[in-house]
Amino acid sequence: MTRVAFLGTAAVVLAPVEPAARPIVLEDPTGDDRGPGTYVCPAADGMRPGSFDVRRVSLDASSDPVEVAVTFARAVETVEARFGRDRPALRVFHPVVDLYLQAPGGGAHRDLLPGRRVAPAAGRGWDRAVVVSAVPDLLAAHYTREVPDLAADTCFARGVRVVGATLFARVPRRCFPGDLESAGFLVVVTGLGPGAGFGDVVLGGPRTPDAPDPFVREVQEQPGHCGVWEGTGASPCWCGGCRPCAWHPFVFDAIVPPGASQEALLSDYSEAGKRLAALPFVTAGGEAVSEGPPPAPPAGPRHPALSIRGRQVSIRPGPGSYPPGTIGAIICPGERPGGTAVVTGEAGGFLVLEKSDDAPVCPGAVIEF
Repeated sequence: MTRVAFLGTAAVVLAPVEPAARPIVLEDPTGDDRGPGTYVCPAADGMRPGSFDVRRVSLDASSDPVEVAVTFARAVETVEARFGRDRPALRVFHPVVDLYLQAPGGGAHRDLLPGRRVAPAAGRGWDRAVVVSAVPDLLAAHYTREVPDLAADTCFARGVRVVGATLFARVPRRCFPGDLESAGFLVVVTGLGPGAGFGDVVLGGPRTPDAPDPFVREVQEQPGHCGVWEGTGASPCWCGGCRPCAWHPFVFDAIVPPGASQEALLSDYSEAGKRLAALPFVTAGGEAVSEGPPPAPPAGPRHPALSIRGRQVSIRPGPGSYPPGTIGAIICPGERPGGTAVVTGEAGGFLVLEKSDDAPVCPGAVIEF
């Protein structure tokens, strides 16, 4: 039996997913972990030349959870980190790998997670994201506070293992589009802190596309000097080489299609034009996803939320059949995506749905089927 599901605001019919016949492997050349070609980081423990140089991302979806493997040009080192004076020290690694996935015909989110300072190319977007890092719980809590609409469609891989130059993670199948073979992929590599932007987070200041993020390592004009990890009173450690240093990316490496220049793509930003550098999606075969805007998803019927209690929302169903298990898109005021909700049943002539993540339903929401 098929069921109707929604990714962001795009309606997609999900049939039973057949196991993938072979892993999807996305490859990237070595020696290109200098962003637009100019970035350099201090040769500190855990952050040496090649530390951010991704070579391969492999997805084996033959079972649930999906086996994700990210291989770098050199062995991944771990260092001791303390995120605040009152917190215990952790063993962490520096690279943070974002995998953004675009479902066929989808693309609900047009912004990447904060602090990357790059955007999807050609007006495209993503529907699901997986983040491989050393501190998934910290990142999940942070981005759920800062960008709940993006975090709702992002999985922060837990239990990441370091084996030589490879990070291994097991990620639930629900974190990926149903048709993985036909999806678009955008892979970017940033560094784990110290970023700036703590003041904006604490004070609740407005977030702009070029705003830094506390957990994304900065790139300034000249690299900083590394001492003990940030938060312990030592001088911060940042990377350098931005030219010019306004609206520049904080991305060290990315997987781009054959024939495309990562250096050129990451250099194409403009402070005067308030424009971020843009990166294209690639197919499972590594080619560029076809240019041009994706087809607009058909607009389904919308129903105002009549009662919201945390994650639970009720609506008047109107015409149409929405059996338990039907998934609807939550649309917040201003046409902002608010995640998804699943029909759980009926009560007193109302249709009852429950949000698929832990964040409450936004006030003034409508449900689109």
